[in-house]
Amino acid sequence: MYLKKLLLILFFITNCGFLTQQRTIAQNSKKDSLEKRINTAAEDSNKVNTLVLYSNELIQYDIKKAEKFALDAIRLSRQIHFKKGEASAILLLSKISRSKGDRIKSLNKIAEALTIFEKFNDKSGQAKAYFELGYVYKETDNYKKAIESFTKAFTLYKETKDELNAALCQMVMGHVNADRASVLRDTSYLRKTLNLYGYALQYYIKTNNQERICVSYINMANTYLGYNKLTKSDNFLRKSIDYSNQSLEISQNLKDNTRTCINLLNLGEAYKYRNDYPEALNYFLKAYELAQKSGNVLNKLSAMNQMMLIYKEMGALNKVLSISNEYLKIAKYNHYIGNLKDHYQLLSEIYHSQNNYQKAYESRLLYESYSDSILNKEKANALARFQVEFESKNKDKEIALLNKNQELQQTKLEQQQTIRNYLVGAVTLILLLLFVVYNRFKLKVKANQIITEKNKKLEKLSIVARETANGVFITDKDGNAEWFNEGFSKLFGWQNMEEYLQKRGKNILEVSGKDNIKDIIEECIREKKSIRYDAINPIKGGDEIWVQTTLTPIFDKNGNLKNLVFVDADITELKKSEQQVSDMNKELEAFSYSVSHDLRAPLRAISGYSQILKDDYAYVMDEEGIRTLNAILKNSKKMGELIDDLLAFSRLRRADLTTSHLNMTQLVTSLLEEVIEKDHDNVSVKITDLLPAKGSQALITQVWTNLLSNALKFSKKKDKPVIEIGSYPENDSVVYYVKDNGAGFDMQYYHKLFGVFQRLHSQEEFEGTGIGLAIVQKIIHRHNGSVWAESKLGEGSSFYFSLPNITS
Repeated sequence: MYLKKLLLILFFITNCGFLTQQRTIAQNSKKDSLEKRINTAAEDSNKVNTLVLYSNELIQYDIKKAEKFALDAIRLSRQIHFKKGEASAILLLSKISRSKGDRIKSLNKIAEALTIFEKFNDKSGQAKAYFELGYVYKETDNYKKAIESFTKAFTLYKETKDELNAALCQMVMGHVNADRASVLRDTSYLRKTLNLYGYALQYYIKTNNQERICVSYINMANTYLGYNKLTKSDNFLRKSIDYSNQSLEISQNLKDNTRTCINLLNLGEAYKYRNDYPEALNYFLKAYELAQKSGNVLNKLSAMNQMMLIYKEMGALNKVLSISNEYLKIAKYNHYIGNLKDHYQLLSEIYHSQNNYQKAYESRLLYESYSDSILNKEKANALARFQVEFESKNKDKEIALLNKNQELQQTKLEQQQTIRNYLVGAVTLILLLLFVVYNRFKLKVKANQIITEKNKKLEKLSIVARETANGVFITDKDGNAEWFNEGFSKLFGWQNMEEYLQKRGKNILEVSGKDNIKDIIEECIREKKSIRYDAINPIKGGDEIWVQTTLTPIFDKNGNLKNLVFVDADITELKKSEQQVSDMNKELEAFSYSVSHDLRAPLRAISGYSQILKDDYAYVMDEEGIRTLNAILKNSKKMGELIDDLLAFSRLRRADLTTSHLNMTQLVTSLLEEVIEKDHDNVSVKITDLLPAKGSQALITQVWTNLLSNALKFSKKKDKPVIEIGSYPENDSVVYYVKDNGAGFDMQYYHKLFGVFQRLHSQEEFEGTGIGLAIVQKIIHRHNGSVWAESKLGEGSSFYFSLPNITS
């Protein structure tokens, strides 16, 4: 057996060495070919282009050399005044800076390259610059700007008939919307994701690009897994499995181990959600073996983690622990903090279920420690995002200098306000980070002193507590104060326990800023879990701060309560920010309401006097005068409609949301009699019995009115207009729809559809204020529902919205 294992290990080492050698030979062959092209280039411009190409290839495995060749290309371009070559090399430096994590430098280089490309009207170069800009915004989670940049790149690629890169833009925009859906938990972004992936896939199928088809199927499979996480459905899982199997077949034919492993992981995850644990384990085990063979650490950890989660669900806790040692060893060696944090949380739960409270608590402390590390990293990333957004505004300003003066002035005003906001946020984050660093430094310096001063009973707790910048306060089982750490002293100002007991009190029930602290303590002891709550607490000197507290009960080996641990974090600035946002929204709402009301008086005067002129003095006016007067009346009426819609929109926030059971069939049938007028007699309306739902009678009536009016308006130019109304159940919701065969709209402008004053058709073609769909969206969102649309230009539109089911 020992000899067999040894031979197997030698085989893997030899195989990995052979694969590495083959990759090295292939890379060196590519390098030699490109170097030969550089040396034999007949013209300097060809040499520049080859240097750029060589640099781009080197980024993957020799970034220093890549940077050297990009700089060589810039120097040669400037010598021969080859501006387009210079811009291409500068854009490559941006890509190199982004791969190093220096996004500010990347932004500067993009702006520099884009200025040159726009000066020479090089649309292909502009497309590449906007594509790179989109990636910078994507990596800083600025989804809106990322989509704007990728959309510009897509439009330019289409203009230059570069279909390959246009498809790539659609795929990356799909990734951005998938990220949005995950963060916001909004399935409407997943629908956009599927559409974008679908467009890219059509092109790859047309060109028979097997590698990209494989990637597209993976994207589709992941999207349906994302759907299932937000809205559980076996239909989504079935689609994910179908796409994964198609991708798996291609990746195996291409001998692409990485993507084969990803497909196996996706299949395992889908079967896990189906609770088919044996089948899921089969796929995860295959993925583990393939990752082990190819040396892909992340895929290996992912497969191991999924197997442990399944064994936990099956109650095979010993199997989880048997995998755990190898998992921890790999994660620690590679410094994968996120993996370690999640794994210690899993271990804490397993040890707790085994009544091993000591190990459960130790695992929980390690989980909290790694969580703190991730939190500090996220704060640093947040500061970096502020810096990138701040710098991007400056770059937008530079690029805007190429536009008209009027646009420049508007951009300046917006940037000045944004810069002030970002500066305040950046300074606040810098101070916060400095405070955290200072706290950690002080705690580490005094660590040994703390350990020796505290009694043996709390020795383990103090070792961990000293490593956190948060305040840690420990009581006995009855809530009597026993110890607090340096972080608690910094947070509240108390120098030692004696001072605290004298000035504040002894028992947590007396000193807590939470009125129902007794109930919270009883719940966390009863449920044997941590509970988090917010409260206002006094500090030394009389001031008050907002504190977020995590309360954790500590039990001994016999399951008896031993201590209560309170971990406090200062969230005063967060609460102030939330209040400021709330106040600003109220002021904006009041302003909108006031302005709308104040506009009515002069508008009535304009309309009234114009009507008097028309009625009493039309006989003394010429044809042009009457035409002008009619235009004033028409536009006054239009402005009145705008004000009415604006007021309706502003009232939605204040309107009480009193829900009841709604008979949708009766509601819509009565509305149709009001909406369909004499000039709509030729409209064919198909309506099925509509499922009942819960909602506000008045607000949902407004939704149906707006959607039905739109369907009638945009289909009136058809010879035989048809409107279809129906519903269907979906999990805990009911989905309703209104379909027409009218004018439709282009889905590439979908992002404008539900915006205030956004119109996809001209006023001359179809009248309207552009607020109706914004009102629909706001009403449905207040009901915790979703609204979305599908359309083809010239073929009609379908609008959907969901409401809670009466049984939910």
